[in-house]
Amino acid sequence: MNSCTTCKEAIAHCMSTHTFAFAHLYGDEKIMDMHIHNCCEVYYSISGGKQFLIDHCLYDIRPGDLFLINQFESHHLTQIDQQTHERIILSIDPEYLSKLSTGATDLGLFLSVTPECRTRSISPPRSRTALCTLSTNCMTMAALGKTS
Repeated sequence: MNSCTTCKEAIAHCMSTHTFAFAHLYGDEKIMDMHIHNCCEVYYSISGGKQFLIDHCLYDIRPGDLFLINQFESHHLTQIDQQTHERIILSIDPEYLSKLSTGATDLGLFLSVTPECRTRSISPPRSRTALCTLSTNCMTMAALGKTS
C-alpha cells in the first residue's frame, strides 16, 4: 500500500508512480507555504481546528470535512487552535483518476470545480462515504495492476 508519513512524500510518490498515495497524519508536520502541485488532493479532517486557503478563499476545517483540491490550485493550511490535527491526505495523479472512471462514473468530475460550482468541501456523513469509495477504487486498481 502507498502509505506515506508526510504530505510532501505522498505528493512525490503520487507523481513519480503516476498513481496515488496517502498519508494518515497524527501530529503536526511543518506547515507548508502556499503551494501547487501536479496531483489532485483529497483532504479528510479527523480532528483539530485548522483553516484552508484555496485559490484565495478561506475555509474553516471541522472534523469530518472532506476537501477536494485540483491540480495546480494554490492552497495553504493554517492552524487556528492548539489541538492535535489528525487527517488523511490522498494524492491522486489525474490520469490515474481517469483510468478509474467508467462510462457510468466519471471520477474526474468528482474533483472538478468550476466557477459555477465553488463548493470545495463535503461535510459528514457524505465525506466518509466519498473518501472510502475513492480509496477503495484506487487500491482495487492498484491490486489489479492497472497502474499504467
